Amino acid sequence: MKNIFFKICFIFILSLSFNISSLLASDEGSRIVDVEIVGNVSISTESILSQLESKKGGAFRKDVLSDDMKRIYSLGYFSDIDIEMDDVEEGVVLTFVLEEKFSVASIKFEGNKVFRKKELFKELPFSEGDIFNKKTLHEAVKKIEDKYWEKGFYKVQIDPQVTVDNFARKVDVVVMIYESYRVFVKKINILGNEHVSTAKLKKMIKLKEKWFFGSGVFKEDLLEEDVQRLQYYYNSLGYVDAVIEEPELTYEDDSKALTVTLRIKEGKMYRVGILEIKGVELFPLEEVRSSLKMVEGEPFNQLGLLMDQRAIQDYYSDRGHVHAKILPSTFVTRGKGIVDVTYKVEENELVHIEKILIQGNTRTKDNVIRRELKVHPLEPFNGEKMKKSRQKLFRLNYFEDVAFETTEGTQPGYRHLLVNVKEKKTGEFSFGGGYSSIDKFVGFIEIAQNNFDLLGFPFFVGGGQRLDVRAEIGGTRKNYSFGFTEPWLAGKPLLLGMNVYNREWDRDDYRENRKGASVRMGHPFGEDTYILGHFKSETVKIDIEEGSDLPNAITLEAGEKYVNTLGFRVSRDTRDNIQFPTKGSLHTVSLETTGGFFGGDVEMIRSNYSSNWYFKVTDMGVLDARFRLGFIRPSSEQGEIPFYERFYAGGGSTVRGYEDRAVGPQEDLEPIGGNSTFIFNLEYSFPLVEMIRGALFVDTGNVWKNAEDVTLKDLKTGVGVGVRIKTPLGPVKLDYGFALDAEEHEDDSRLHFSMGGFF
Repeated sequence: MKNIFFKICFIFILSLSFNISSLLASDEGSRIVDVEIVGNVSISTESILSQLESKKGGAFRKDVLSDDMKRIYSLGYFSDIDIEMDDVEEGVVLTFVLEEKFSVASIKFEGNKVFRKKELFKELPFSEGDIFNKKTLHEAVKKIEDKYWEKGFYKVQIDPQVTVDNFARKVDVVVMIYESYRVFVKKINILGNEHVSTAKLKKMIKLKEKWFFGSGVFKEDLLEEDVQRLQYYYNSLGYVDAVIEEPELTYEDDSKALTVTLRIKEGKMYRVGILEIKGVELFPLEEVRSSLKMVEGEPFNQLGLLMDQRAIQDYYSDRGHVHAKILPSTFVTRGKGIVDVTYKVEENELVHIEKILIQGNTRTKDNVIRRELKVHPLEPFNGEKMKKSRQKLFRLNYFEDVAFETTEGTQPGYRHLLVNVKEKKTGEFSFGGGYSSIDKFVGFIEIAQNNFDLLGFPFFVGGGQRLDVRAEIGGTRKNYSFGFTEPWLAGKPLLLGMNVYNREWDRDDYRENRKGASVRMGHPFGEDTYILGHFKSETVKIDIEEGSDLPNAITLEAGEKYVNTLGFRVSRDTRDNIQFPTKGSLHTVSLETTGGFFGGDVEMIRSNYSSNWYFKVTDMGVLDARFRLGFIRPSSEQGEIPFYERFYAGGGSTVRGYEDRAVGPQEDLEPIGGNSTFIFNLEYSFPLVEMIRGALFVDTGNVWKNAEDVTLKDLKTGVGVGVRIKTPLGPVKLDYGFALDAEEHEDDSRLHFSMGGFF
């Protein structure tokens, strides 16, 4: 048996040696008589020949053949390549024998009704004409299956069928989908809970029973999350041994509905016994201890243990000890239901910042990033300042992600701080249209760059400036504007900006046109406070239609007037996100003086105060409370304030449920505005589906002729519901309001609708 094995090996080696010697028989330097390509179907011979260094008429070199094979492989069309070399009298003939990969001739979906074919094609990693890959096809099938599962179609079956044409080296793919039906949750049973009510636990979980206002679609991933959610909740109450058993699913006879049963073993409640911190030498022990949230005698919480560990870590990081280690340990006395907690602290050395290095910014200049940082070289590391630096960089709206990390420095006790940013698009060219209940149909075009660089030829990007050019034309409004803002003048946090505009409104029986320009300067004070001053000069022109019967407050202002205004504004902004805040507040106080020393035809003083508060009520629900207060008074003996400078209320942005500008003083049912206003809005928004939020609101307010006329009994209130939809053109806002204090001649409800990128 052994002899036979050696004979086979000998014959194999002899054969291999013969084949190799025959391949290498051609002499170096021989002339290449011809180069032939065999086996290609989808890609032309000329395309392949263009990749080769071995050319007809050229010198034959064996080392070049390896590179030629690599170049053909790199085309991505071939699974195997052989090279045949035939010696002829004139030299050598090279033949590249290719085996093509299969390409996709056609792709079809059959049986799909829930999703359109366009949506399903997005899940495929290839399209017609691409190279076929069986593995990626099955991965795509899994993604499509997940899409159906998200909709509750747990009985879906997906069968990819592949028909192979070996001669043409192509495949036809047909994805057969058997959608079956949705599975709904008929009932959720929670058993074993003695210390927490079933109602409270059901309110906590995301999976819901089917009822009139709820779809009740069964989603396995939600159920898994709910099990974890209940586990964390019981642990937070001190039930360390609590166990949420594997959920039981009981299907109805038709398998379209099921009952979910969750069994809970609560176990004993444990409380915090002795709580110690050991190893603290550099700072007062009581000061470190004050950062803890868990208290002796309170229910023990595993999550609270980790949070307190993090709190001590943050305490040391904020003071430069970024390498401090906090090691928690617990000792459980089960008979007494007590958990003793000890935090062992290894303080380690104070660490300073040696250099700050910026990475990932291909467009934004380094100095634009550095000027937002609250930390500086040679200072001790400070965790709190690093958090604020990251927030400030995010609020620029230039980056998708901002991350800090450290690397070894060149000397002991020093480390480099790396600021890694991932940039996003900051330039916009948008056009489109929309509709609002105030301005009817409006078309717009806008060019904006939030990260503009005035001196950055030729791309003009990366300097941290703002440029905006906009034009709007609608049924009742025209608006043309140009704006530029430099937030850091001469390298200092001093804002300088300017705007030029031309705005026109077509009201009932008259037209209002305002042309002007403004300049503004601002400076931050502290972390969240900003002071801004501005000067505005404009021309206001009122054209009244012939034969119109308008109030004197309007007709007396016919013609053209000049309005010059100097104003100051102080704002404090602690919102967590400027575009979509969930917590924090925004307060603004402003004072403007018009005319007087600055000239013009209007003399008055205007003061405004507004306050917005945001509260995260649930995981995704946000409560927004805001109020506005404003007063205007003449600054000379001229008496009346022009109607176009007064306050107005009513409509989608003030008191919903009422007609636009209809809340406040009127003359012959024509709104003429007033010199004092108060508006209060309370809105709770919550997610409905992806990109769509629902809203419940209460608005109240009014406008009075003068400050002494203000009285709460005159407040007009509206309540209602709405939806908020994010679209590529901007937000869509739809509100239906009920006017609780409508006059006899007014409708008691109204739809407020706005759409487009201009709101």
